[in-house]
Amino acid sequence: MQEPCRGASKAGTNSDEDLQADIETAECLRQLRLDKYRWQAWYKATE
Repeated sequence: MQEPCRGASKAGTNSDEDLQADIETAECLRQLRLDKYRWQAWYKATE
């Protein structure tokens, strides 16, 4: 099982850190969605 995504970044003073935090958050959410779709496909295949 994958660790949950980290909370919102407090990188407000540095735009580069803000961008990096946004990229990491988007990647984490993409991975969570992909995992959900895989579980749904597995569940439907086993019905």
